[in-house]
Amino acid sequence: MAGRAHSGRRAVRLIETHTPSITREPIPLDKYPKGTLAILDREIIDHDLSFPRLAARMRRKGLYDEVTFMGIPQRVGFPRRK
Repeated sequence: MAGRAHSGRRAVRLIETHTPSITREPIPLDKYPKGTLAILDREIIDHDLSFPRLAARMRRKGLYDEVTFMGIPQRVGFPRRK
């Protein structure tokens, strides 16, 4: 007769991340839950919920042609962590 499965895995805290090849480290979805990122030299330099506002800010700074914009995937069906 087989024994019960261990319940030790319930205590493991998981951090949800999204790892594109464009950044050096995984993007923490707790810090950036939605919106658009501006990435320069594989580092996140700015974030905004509205792409037009972020693009306007990058134009004012003169970085629009150098940065890469990346949309953050939406977390659908998952409760938001606090």
